Parts: sequence; structure tokens; C-alpha cells
Amino acid sequence: MNNRTVLFVLLIFGAFFVARPAVAQDKAATSGKTTGSGHKKVNTPEERMDNRLKLAKSHLGLTDEQVSQLRSVLAQNQDKLQADRKKFEAADSGSTERKAARKQLKADRTAMMDQLKGVLNEEQMAKFKKMKLAKIDDDEERVATKGERKAKSEPKKKTPKAK
Repeated sequence: MNNRTVLFVLLIFGAFFVARPAVAQDKAATSGKTTGSGHKKVNTPEERMDNRLKLAKSHLGLTDEQVSQLRSVLAQNQDKLQADRKKFEAADSGSTERKAARKQLKADRTAMMDQLKGVLNEEQMAKFKKMKLAKIDDDEERVATKGERKAKSEPKKKTPKAK
């Protein structure tokens, strides 16, 4: 290859690598999902609750009064459920503490669902349960694909050769 061709190829690659981060930063700045430094934006608990309530209002057809009642029920139970999850995660797998924490978490979730039944009508409750199941499926799929990606990226272990 002559010098001119090499220079041209280097110029094209250089332009690509210089322009690519600039485009990524521009997309990140306009998407609203990242901070100015390019890191993913972390919402406050209040912002997350507001986002969830907006989604619930549109999907379930909630009235403003129902949204207010739903906010109250979720806020009432948020700290209790978070503490239950922390106890569950902190306990050793298979231990009696973990089993007790799981039982408590399940009981508190059931109590919250009973409170939600007082806010939502039957049709809304059925839609809510479908949304909840869809989220569980999405979470499980995300965890499964994360595990697959991790397995693919891990280097293969070399086995020692027998002599």
C-alpha cells in the first residue's frame, strides 16, 4: 500500500474513534437517563414512586383519588418491605433466619396486597397482577441473559495436562 492509502485509512479510523464518543455523549445528554458525566441517572425513591404511579395510572385507568390512596399504601409499606428484604438477603442460604425472613416478607406483601384490594376494583386488580407477573418474567429473563453473557465472557480454565 502506498503512503496515501495508509494515510487515508488512518484518517478514517481516527475520525470514527474521535466522533463516536461525541455522538454517545450527545445521545446520553438528550435521553435524560444519564447525568452530565455520562453515568446512569439514579432516581430518588420519590421519583421512582412517581414514575411507577404514572405507569399504573395509565395502564390501570386509575382516578386521581386512587393514585393518592395507592401512594399512601405504598409509602406505608415501603420501609417495612425494604427491611424484610435486607433481613432475607443478609441471612445465610438455608438457615432458619432466612426462612423466617422469607415468611415475614411474604406476610407483609400479602398484607399490602390486601390493602391494594381496598383501593383497586376487580378489573384493575387483575390488570395489576398481570403487570406484576410480566415484571417478574422480565426480571427473570434479564437475570438469565446476564448469566449467559457472564459465562461467555469468562475465560476458559486450563486443565493441567497429565504427564
